[in-house]
Amino acid sequence: MSIIEYEKALKYGVRAYKTALQKGRHPYLPVLDEIIQENDILQEKNMGVIRIPLSRVVGTSTRSRTYSFASNFMPILGLKTEFAYKWSALADAQMNEGIRDPIKVYEYLNYYYVIEGNKRVSVMKFYDALEIPAEVIRKIPRKTDDKEIRIYYEFMEFNAVTGINDIWMTEEGNFQKIMEKVMKSKAEKAQNDRLNAENPENIGRTDILTAPGSIRDEDISVWTDDDTKNFMSALYKFREAFDAKGGKKLENITTGDAFLAFLDVYDFYEAVNMSSEEMKRAVANTWEEYLTKDQNEVLDISLTPPEEGKKSLFGQMFAPNFSASKPLKVAFIYDRDPMTSDFLYTHELGRNHLKEVFGDKISTLKITSASNEDEAIAAIEELIEKEKCEVIFTTTSQLIDASLKCAVKYPNVKILNCSLNTSHRYIRTYYAR
Repeated sequence: MSIIEYEKALKYGVRAYKTALQKGRHPYLPVLDEIIQENDILQEKNMGVIRIPLSRVVGTSTRSRTYSFASNFMPILGLKTEFAYKWSALADAQMNEGIRDPIKVYEYLNYYYVIEGNKRVSVMKFYDALEIPAEVIRKIPRKTDDKEIRIYYEFMEFNAVTGINDIWMTEEGNFQKIMEKVMKSKAEKAQNDRLNAENPENIGRTDILTAPGSIRDEDISVWTDDDTKNFMSALYKFREAFDAKGGKKLENITTGDAFLAFLDVYDFYEAVNMSSEEMKRAVANTWEEYLTKDQNEVLDISLTPPEEGKKSLFGQMFAPNFSASKPLKVAFIYDRDPMTSDFLYTHELGRNHLKEVFGDKISTLKITSASNEDEAIAAIEELIEKEKCEVIFTTTSQLIDASLKCAVKYPNVKILNCSLNTSHRYIRTYYAR
């Protein structure tokens, strides 16, 4: 019998219990009956038997079993108790043939509270299992102005379409955004698949997206089981890399928020096809993005030389480093001819003003034909690699995705995008006065 495993689990439980007390937190499992009132619930919905993520099984439905476990679901009752004997027997069953009987849970706000099967959850968590079969009863809260409840209603729509329950967002609209990213990538992949089929010379090109399997025309505009499998494959690899890097220590961003930010930089199918090591490198390359995702930084650009003792953006760049023999190279990227737009023309006035104010210490360039993301990326790469530009202004908010992808690739180049209320670590946003 696995009494040795129970002893290890008991140590984990006692440690978590003592740590919670030291930090002034509740040391036992949360109890759903104490979290919600009967009139908080609009209705209950039987979701059937499904596999649920153990990471989101957080408590018990009633108080009767809560004192048997620490807040991490590890046991805290002594070695000679009947509880320890039953827990050990379940551990033996898991080791020999696996625990197959589904537990029974309430789901509330995408967290699960156990009705039957607390010890099974404890054993499975001890063995670091990812999922467990469960009969799920969803408690649907009444609609209110509470932000978490509004997000939960968006989650229910996401869950109904995708069947995915192992993700949570902290901002409204993010569930819809991540579905749109997948569907956009799928449409692009289907188009590329057709190009490959029609033109064999395209096969093997590095700029053509690849992913396992082809996409049928009738599946382009609907979410399929393959989409769910691909999504969960990419999400699990991302979560593993994100947690290993320190993601669990970030208090204001969930794995779902971080994965959405990741897909701002990398295409969905690119993420699907990454190996675990490639994913670790990609997460490391974008790590700063997750640290400040919930912070908005908007620059107020001043084209006037700073007063003595003060440094503007350009003032910080100049110092003694740039001269007529080695000017600072600054580029402006437009999505169309700036003469056709009053807003873009103000950037062109600013570019000319820079030359007047800073003289031969600055050299400016402009590109007026970056009408889409691919063209913008190509323009930025050319300005950096061939023209050696050190500061690049992308002058419309539509160019922010291209700006972000290039900023991650070229961290030593300052890339600024003209938009408001956009938070990214690798680029700065601004708005002209």
